[in-house]
Amino acid sequence: HAHTFYLSNICSQSHDLNKGLWNDLERYTRDVAWHTKAPDALFVLTGPLFLGPEPGHFRKKANQGDELVIRRIGKAGVALPSHFFKVLLCKGRVDAYILANRDGLKGSLQQFRVKVEEIERKAGFHVFPRYSNRYQETVSLMDSKG
Repeated sequence: HAHTFYLSNICSQSHDLNKGLWNDLERYTRDVAWHTKAPDALFVLTGPLFLGPEPGHFRKKANQGDELVIRRIGKAGVALPSHFFKVLLCKGRVDAYILANRDGLKGSLQQFRVKVEEIERKAGFHVFPRYSNRYQETVSLMDSKG
C-alpha cells in the first residue's frame, strides 16, 4: 500500500466534505472490504472531477459560450476539483458516487449514488473496461454480502 502515500496521489478537499460525507464513504468502503473477505474481489477507483455548474465554475466568454473556471489555490495555482467520485466493484456488483467538493454538503450517501455511466461520461474514460459488461448496479454492496 506504500504507493498510495505519494503527494501525487492527493487532491484538496473541502473540510466539511473530508470530515463528513467523504469520511462516511471511506468507512463504507472499508466495511465492504472487511465483509468481502476476499482480497482480489474488491476493486476501488477514486478520483477528482473538474465540472460545473457549482457556483462560480463557469463564466461567459464573449462570442464563445461558457468556459469552465477551475478554482486554484496557493502560489503554484493548484487546481481544486469541483467534485470527487468513487466506484466500488465487488463480485460483479458496483456502487458509484459523485460528491461536490464544497463545504455545507449534507445528506446521506444514497443521495449521491450515480450510475457508473455518469462517472464515465463526466470523467471521459471507462471506469473498469475489462468488467463493463459484467456487473450490475446495486442499491448497496453491503446489502448483497457474499
